[in-house]
Amino acid sequence: MLRSLVSVDARLRLSARQVARLVPSVADWLDRGATVTEILDALTQGLPRTLYSAPAVLADRLDRKRPARRRRWKTYADCADGCGRLLPEGRDSGACGACAGGAEPAVPDPAPRPQPPSGPLAPEGFAAFRAARGSLPGDRGRRAAEHRPGGPLAPRPAAGVLV
Repeated sequence: MLRSLVSVDARLRLSARQVARLVPSVADWLDRGATVTEILDALTQGLPRTLYSAPAVLADRLDRKRPARRRRWKTYADCADGCGRLLPEGRDSGACGACAGGAEPAVPDPAPRPQPPSGPLAPEGFAAFRAARGSLPGDRGRRAAEHRPGGPLAPRPAAGVLV
């Protein structure tokens, strides 16, 4: 695939050594589920007008545009009784271990769900804290700002009085 880039743009001619340096990055893309077309598009679309080093540009694009791993779908067993169990990782067809004469596969317990926080750090605890704080006589928060000179509760001078 890397050798065929020259057919897209003549400036992308690579030596065998340059191809060998780029192959691990391309293999990583393929392992992540990218298709050859996606890789070719990422490498060849929007190339700069002046290309000083094709291997450097290709290596940068392979690193910078690396896709996230795609989800691998689990496959179900083709058992005669239609048990519907999942196949082990890496197998695409066949009977499950239990129907093929093996032991029943162990099903791991699902991970426990995290419990919402309780106590003073719970949302209810914060709300109670704010309510209690607002009722304190020496509150330095919002009410102190209201009583500052020029604040909303400050006395206004009478009309025509110089301050």
